[in-house]
Amino acid sequence: MPKWDKPRGINSSLTLYPNSSEVEDNDDCQPDTPQRIALRLTAATYPDYPRQQLFKDYGYSKSAGYRILARPNSHRQQGSGRLFILDDEKVSEILAWIQEEFDHRAATWDRLISEFNLSCSWRTLQRPCHRRGYYRCRACWNRYLKPELAERRVAFATEMLATKTLEDWKNVDFSDETHLALCIRQFWITRMWDERHEPDCQQYKSQCNPTTLHYWAAVGWDYKSALILYWDQVGAGNMDMDRYIEILESDHLSRVHEARAEGREIILEEDNDFAHGTRSKKSKVAK
Repeated sequence: MPKWDKPRGINSSLTLYPNSSEVEDNDDCQPDTPQRIALRLTAATYPDYPRQQLFKDYGYSKSAGYRILARPNSHRQQGSGRLFILDDEKVSEILAWIQEEFDHRAATWDRLISEFNLSCSWRTLQRPCHRRGYYRCRACWNRYLKPELAERRVAFATEMLATKTLEDWKNVDFSDETHLALCIRQFWITRMWDERHEPDCQQYKSQCNPTTLHYWAAVGWDYKSALILYWDQVGAGNMDMDRYIEILESDHLSRVHEARAEGREIILEEDNDFAHGTRSKKSKVAK
C-alpha cells in the first residue's frame, strides 16, 4: 500500500471543539464553521487523499466526517417550514406608520408585528429597520434648543470667556430652576439618530403633575445655595415674581450682604424668564 503524505495546508492541531464526540452529537444542528469549510475544501482539492485519515487530521470521526461532506455548503441550517421574507414595501409601510405620532413611535416590536399581522419574530422585523437607520431609544423629556438659540448662547459664552478674568467669575452666581418628575414612565421609541428634534419624538412632561417637584438653586465660586422647593398659587411649577423674591430674600440676599461687607458685588446670572424680572427695569424683582 503506498504511503500517503499529508497534503500541504492540513493542520492536525486545528480544532474548534474540545472533542469529536461533541461534534458528532450536535453535527446536524451546528452551523458551518471555518474548520468544516476547510475540511470540504481539502477533500475537494485532494480527492485521492484517504477520507478516514482526512477526518482524523481534522478531529472528526468517520460518521461525522461523511455527514459534513454530504451536507450542502451553507451558513445556515434550513428549517422544515418556509422562510419568512419581509419585503422592502412592507418595511416602508411600517416605518411610515411609526412616524405618524408619538404613540406609534412608542410601539414595541411585538406590537408592530400584531398591528401589521406579520408572521415573523421581532428580530426579523428589527433587522430591516436597523438597516434603514431606525433604532429603539428612550424618548427625550424636553425639546432641545433651537439651532439659532443655541448659536446665540454659544456666542454669548464665547464673548464672556474672552473678556472676563478668573477674578470676575468669582463674583458671579449661576441660578436656575429644575423639575423632578416622580412615578412617570419614560417611553422607548423608534426613531433615526437625527430625529430627536421632531415633536413626535418628545415625551410630554407636565409641570402641573402633582408628583413633580420644583426646585431653585444657585452655585458660584466656593458657594452652593440650599435646594429650595417651591410651588406657585395653583400648586404647579410656574415661577412668579413674588415667589422668586421670597426665594432670593430667604437664601441669596445674605450672600450679597456678606460680599458687600468684603467690598465685592455679587452678580446673579439668570435666564430670560419672566419671573426673573430681566425684561423690565420697573418690575418687582428689578426694584
